[in-house]
Amino acid sequence: GPGKPTLRDLWDRPRGDAAHAVGAAVPLTSVRTHLESAHHWEMQRIFGDPMSVTPPSAKHLFYSCGVIEGIFLSVNIGTMSPLIFEMLMPYHLKYTGLIV
Repeated sequence: GPGKPTLRDLWDRPRGDAAHAVGAAVPLTSVRTHLESAHHWEMQRIFGDPMSVTPPSAKHLFYSCGVIEGIFLSVNIGTMSPLIFEMLMPYHLKYTGLIV
């Protein structure tokens, strides 16, 4: 009917007015703020409060990454894995050289 609001009217209207036009029992603004705060608290429960927990220091990151890279390096040296790869695929370096 002519009195029924169109989608364009609802879209251009502020959030609070749009909720009353649809006939919702609860204003959309309160639903939205409730969902945002629920999401916020759930993220805080999972990740902790970012304002109270400091991030790891640069020294900590450097050493932990160094340990992980050291493990990779020692496994590569111990198993000679890059050389095994080239023995199984001898064309690999040749084509790489041709492309470069």
